[in-house]
Amino acid sequence: MDKETLRYLNGESNVLEGHLKLTRDIAPNGMEYIRICLTDVDDEKELYTYWRNPQADKKNKENPKHTGGKKPYLMLMTEEVTKLRKKKVQNVPELVGSLVCLGENIEWNTGRLIHKRSKKSLQYKDLLEIYGCSRPKLNKMLGLMKSHELLYHTNDGYFISPKLIKKGRMKEDNRDV
Repeated sequence: MDKETLRYLNGESNVLEGHLKLTRDIAPNGMEYIRICLTDVDDEKELYTYWRNPQADKKNKENPKHTGGKKPYLMLMTEEVTKLRKKKVQNVPELVGSLVCLGENIEWNTGRLIHKRSKKSLQYKDLLEIYGCSRPKLNKMLGLMKSHELLYHTNDGYFISPKLIKKGRMKEDNRDV
């Protein structure tokens, strides 16, 4: 690679001339206006122009915004699982596991069960579809979760109790049961 091409690519020069002419004009907001021209002896023909944001190139677009670049996570309160076992609750692993499976549907900071894309509250039929089980099985699981305060339902939808699972900065569950 010749020195002039290297200087242009490093941003040290704003013009690269040859059979093609590349120019870069920098706007006050940092955006770059790039022109590609075909040069002839006495004529210059503009082939292509575009705006480019050099700051956008530095951002990693694959990182989720809500976790600050880290992989999505949720916190499981192990003491609550131990308390459930001490109360002799049946099927604790199944109950906790079924709640953890809803992790990607838990809204950050609130614990509400939502659709990932539309952010609308999950309905009973959505839970049936997610779990892929029969109505009696889902009714039994929901009943157990509600009776042990792992899940509750309001007019706004289903909520996971922050006593067991937290996602983001959820406040403790202070509602009266």
